[in-house]
Amino acid sequence: MKHERGFTLIELITVLSILGILISLAIPRYLNATRRAYKAEAYSILQEAKSEQWAYLLAHSMFDSNMILTAASGSHWSSPAFTVSKNAGNGVGNGCNNGGSQTGNGNGNCSAQVAITVTGIQAPVLAEQVSIVLHDDGHSTQGSTF
Repeated sequence: MKHERGFTLIELITVLSILGILISLAIPRYLNATRRAYKAEAYSILQEAKSEQWAYLLAHSMFDSNMILTAASGSHWSSPAFTVSKNAGNGVGNGCNNGGSQTGNGNGNCSAQVAITVTGIQAPVLAEQVSIVLHDDGHSTQGSTF
């Protein structure tokens, strides 16, 4: 009688179970890494727009709502969209009411801010948004739906 060699069913099930556990641990880590990479791509685009807006603010004492920046080809994100808004304080002789400088002229307190937003245009970030809001007093805030 010939003795055949091979793996028993228990051995195969054990190996497959261990492989299944290892794969179930690896997939979420991979997906989180790709998600962080997409978000880093968005923040890279926003950082360029942020630098341009700060430079414009320093040169012209106001944010530029007509700035045009183009995202690199192949990017998963749209070109940045800019939304400038003014917030008047007590409204006495400041730039917010008379169309002058957004930072005011010292007689009243006026502040301005610009929201810079990029929107996902390719899967897997389609329709997701990442934004940053710059305030003329020098601080900024970040937000994300991603």
